[in-house]
Amino acid sequence: MPEILGAQESIDNILDITSKYFLIKEVYSLSQDYMRLSVIPRELGRSIDHVKKLYKDLMSRNYQIILRESEKEFILEIYRLRNIGRVSRRAFILFLLLTITTVSITAYTWILSWVSLQRDLGIAYMDLSILLRTVILVCGILFVLALHEFGHFVVSRILGIASTIPLFIPGVPGITLGTFGAVIFMRALPSTLEDLAILAIAGPLAGFLASLVLSLYGLSLSIVIPPTTSLPSETVPINVVPMIFLILENMFFSGAKGYVLLSPEALAAYLLILIHFMNLLPVGQLDGGQIMRSIVSPRVHISTSFLLVTILLLFSLITRDAFLTGIGIFLLIIFLITGLSTPNPVASYEKFSSVSKKIVVLIIWVTLLFLTMPVPVT
Repeated sequence: MPEILGAQESIDNILDITSKYFLIKEVYSLSQDYMRLSVIPRELGRSIDHVKKLYKDLMSRNYQIILRESEKEFILEIYRLRNIGRVSRRAFILFLLLTITTVSITAYTWILSWVSLQRDLGIAYMDLSILLRTVILVCGILFVLALHEFGHFVVSRILGIASTIPLFIPGVPGITLGTFGAVIFMRALPSTLEDLAILAIAGPLAGFLASLVLSLYGLSLSIVIPPTTSLPSETVPINVVPMIFLILENMFFSGAKGYVLLSPEALAAYLLILIHFMNLLPVGQLDGGQIMRSIVSPRVHISTSFLLVTILLLFSLITRDAFLTGIGIFLLIIFLITGLSTPNPVASYEKFSSVSKKIVVLIIWVTLLFLTMPVPVT
């Protein structure tokens, strides 16, 4: 009996808090883990403020709310949250050390190949310790990945959403960057769609700016090879580059004739920018997908994701471009795993709230997509 009484008292407490902001019209489901209520906002003009205040009050009690409009009534769903746990210091250090190891092996291999290639071409190279340059490259890669996740982390804390610190994921040495990036785990979705958009754009924006710094540094170390030079067999031509990379390359090598030999640092920046481009695409629960969710209905979001994936896969088959095929397969996997179910965090009538904030997010999103978009080069 004490446990049952305790549970009822907890439910009554949740209902009392909810009643401060919404009139409870009817109760459809009532338990400690899930409540479904028909409600009427006490002040329609301040409904967003009420959602945010109720969200904050219940989040502190381990509950999340989702407000929907259904058949001309407002349905308030209250969920008990599961604890996301904590990333222990031991796990953080272990994954960080493993990631540093795999990225270091990759970076060291790149630096050795770069120095060897310059020697074969008879080009003078920087008199800088290979180990020191490897350390700089590793720090650059991890800095970009960490800043991306810290963008999400900082905004989640500002919005009052509990989240873990970024956890680095080691990869296979020698394959791409030697890491699968970093990730944070959040306790719940934000209280409103506008907050979801802000949270989603924060990571790519921070990561892109960090990639820009690495690009400038890497291109300053890159060299131009005369067109008459016979290229070694290990050099691989790059057929597509991100728009911002192309702009910076033209700035650094304006008027130069020949081939631009990207330094390992520039190559890392090139790959990181392309990763940001894929993450910005409106598919599933990628950051671009979350931004799309804040603007359109779940059905439109799913349809848009499916259409984009289909177009990319068909276009890659027509062009037989390996790069486009890779992007298409990646997006297909993301869509199948995260894109078939996209519930909104708040009611549909809230979706156009705070238009000015959404316009700012949209401008940043479109700008980042344009600057990271891969374009063909000749």
